[in-house]
Amino acid sequence: MLRRGLAVAVAGLALAVGGETTSAASHVADFVFVHDRGSVNQVFAWQMAADGTLTELAGSPFVAPGSGDSNCGGHCKSIAYSRRHRVVYTSHISGVMAWSVAEGGALTALPGAPFGGADSVGVIVAQRGRRTFVYASNYDDGIVRGFEAGADGALVEVAGSPFAAQPGALGQALGKGVLCVYNQSASNISSYRIAPDGTLVEAADSPLDLPNTQVWYVDSDPKGRYAYVASDSTVTGVAIDRRTGNLIEMEGSPFDFGLMDHNGGVAVGKRFAYVPGASDVDPVLQALRIGRRGVPVPAGDPLVTDVSGGDVQGLGVDARGRRLAIVANSGDLRSFTLDPRTGAATAADSESFTGGQTNGLVIVRR
Repeated sequence: MLRRGLAVAVAGLALAVGGETTSAASHVADFVFVHDRGSVNQVFAWQMAADGTLTELAGSPFVAPGSGDSNCGGHCKSIAYSRRHRVVYTSHISGVMAWSVAEGGALTALPGAPFGGADSVGVIVAQRGRRTFVYASNYDDGIVRGFEAGADGALVEVAGSPFAAQPGALGQALGKGVLCVYNQSASNISSYRIAPDGTLVEAADSPLDLPNTQVWYVDSDPKGRYAYVASDSTVTGVAIDRRTGNLIEMEGSPFDFGLMDHNGGVAVGKRFAYVPGASDVDPVLQALRIGRRGVPVPAGDPLVTDVSGGDVQGLGVDARGRRLAIVANSGDLRSFTLDPRTGAATAADSESFTGGQTNGLVIVRR
């Protein structure tokens, strides 16, 4: 009887613990953060439900101190998230802002932010073992500043920073230990190996010249094997060599999918990527299957939307590849649900807000 009672008690305890675990897991939510670098530097925030429904958070927008008009004019990838620190980083005219993310999605500026004291545009987070680095591009000076995040997410500039880039350094992407920086004025990509201490070592074949001109970004897949630049009617694809940092253009690149106005970037998920564009007079969203060696292949017909491809100023896929969010015209947010088997996108919800100049979007699971 004693053993049976003990077994029942243990089972009851396990059930209770399991119930608590399930309850805790149920609190996990996805949030969409849109960064606005207009006359007021701020972050708009929504919770995104499983069906793509958007609900704006109380307190949104969250306003950065010492704001000033310093937008880049397009999707410059000006916002990034550190899952390890639960901190959102955004570019700022005086450096890099840092915002802690509460369980409910509310943002709180970290003491001392913005960090760095110099204008930044594109921002990205790189995890190297247990160390977290944040890199911020500077368009006017053609450089990249590197920072290390402390335990609370506050930033300290790393030794050797700033690092030389090319004229017009803007949006960035990550490979496995490789940083890619799109240089608008030079129409190329600089690539660097990220040393364990955060130092950037430029690759021997960097920069890689591109046929794309006057865009703002380079986008990579979640595993950091490939990177893509979309411009006009084509998408240029490159493979990232993690050992050397060199970029190798894919066979058949640039890829033409018969659409125009690929000026919003590429949202790349685990198996599919999405590129906004225009077909004749209709704005569309084209799903692309990531095939062998990273080659993008159209997956089904384009979805006709009312999101103008040329006016997209931020887009992203959630970590599970189930939802997509796009911001356009600095005040038009759209969400889509995604079929993980076929890649098909279905319009879900839309939100209008009063923004000045949106330059980036990120989807965060918290």
